[in-house]
Amino acid sequence: NIRLLVQSLKSNEKTKSDHKGNIETFEDEANNLKINNIYEGGVLKKSEMYSDNRIKYYVEYDAQGKITYSKNFDSAENVLAENYYYQNEQVKERIEWVKQNGKVLHISSRFDEKGKKLE
Repeated sequence: NIRLLVQSLKSNEKTKSDHKGNIETFEDEANNLKINNIYEGGVLKKSEMYSDNRIKYYVEYDAQGKITYSKNFDSAENVLAENYYYQNEQVKERIEWVKQNGKVLHISSRFDEKGKKLE
């Protein structure tokens, strides 16, 4: 969870932190990670995590700070998976892009509010 990673970075003495306008940035040079938290009206709306200057993870939040949407990327910045969330932050739907026999397949999975996969 990106929130736990940010908390870990905030408590790490070696992490650099910068706050410019609506963007708060954390850098962990030892692990080559950079996280941008983007705020609107003082409320966290988006987070972006980069490794080696390439996006790895993107998250959107609602007005209460709960995750509503996320995307994972591979090292070439191609989308690997998208997740849509329930209000309790359990995954509602996951869409994955999987390469198989030279083709990219979209695999969609739906879950109930307790995290159980629906058929």
